[in-house]
Amino acid sequence: MRWVHRIFFAGGVALLLWVFLRLGPGEVLHHLSLIGWGWVFLIGLEGLGEFFHTMGWRRCMSGKCRELSWLKVGMIRQAGMSFNYLTPTAHMGGEVVKGVLLGALGDGVGATASVIVGKLALASAQLLFVSIGSFATLWMVSLPWGFVVIWVLSTACFSAGIGGFLWLQKRGKLGGIARALERKGFGGRFVASAARWLTEVDRDLEAFHRERPGDLYRAILWHMVGFSMGILQVELFLRWVVGSGSLGRAAIIWFLGAWFDLVGFMVPAGVGVQEGSRALLFDLMGLKGATGLAFGVVLRVTKGFWAVVGLVCYGLLARGGNWGRVG
Repeated sequence: MRWVHRIFFAGGVALLLWVFLRLGPGEVLHHLSLIGWGWVFLIGLEGLGEFFHTMGWRRCMSGKCRELSWLKVGMIRQAGMSFNYLTPTAHMGGEVVKGVLLGALGDGVGATASVIVGKLALASAQLLFVSIGSFATLWMVSLPWGFVVIWVLSTACFSAGIGGFLWLQKRGKLGGIARALERKGFGGRFVASAARWLTEVDRDLEAFHRERPGDLYRAILWHMVGFSMGILQVELFLRWVVGSGSLGRAAIIWFLGAWFDLVGFMVPAGVGVQEGSRALLFDLMGLKGATGLAFGVVLRVTKGFWAVVGLVCYGLLARGGNWGRVG
């Protein structure tokens, strides 16, 4: 799969360069210079969103992981986010990092279940928030019908995928393939060991969904609050760069832009997709495409800042040390 990610990354870089050359780097830099000290607020809003996402993930903890303080959960989450954002792993490398860091507590099954439920909660919140918001705003922007059809089909596919992921967790079926291979004698001890491990994880997941369904819903709500910080980022950017802000217009740009990010998840860090989609959306909203491209750069910088913070967190956690438990 690595070569696939490289192809997508190369395509994203090519798109980014084409958009920059077409819209003019000078104008983009001029828009960015208008932000001034506003960068502090934009980066701060990104960090506030990460705070709420950490609150959401804490609701998904299992086993010994439930004893962790907010600080340690936040550090582990930031470390995973940095790997998801900075490496071409289609948002999976960071999940492995989070699992390894949580597993250092000595509860590998609980760590794995915490990461799996956390991924479900985050993906569900993103799809729900973006879909509802996009549906409400699609009719406010003059978009080609082909775009609307693609939106409907892609949303249906993502919904089916997340629904299937939830069903597998609630039914304890994630390890079904490994168990089937073990019954047929394939893979020897390696498959047998994997089947036993996944069976324990399945039991943990079943117990979570049976005994703590409210925690999943609370996690989804926290994540949705975290995503909403992005709307405020757009609104502030419009005030400082365009000269007039509007939460309604900011919401339209954020929701549709987040949909582009969702369908472009295979492109590492959304390179090109993020910038190009914002340029397109700003143009459709009657604003300059260069202004939208500048906002895409803003998103890149604010996310990159917290990705660097995540790398620092990873370094601290890798060195060891007690960062706190609640009890």
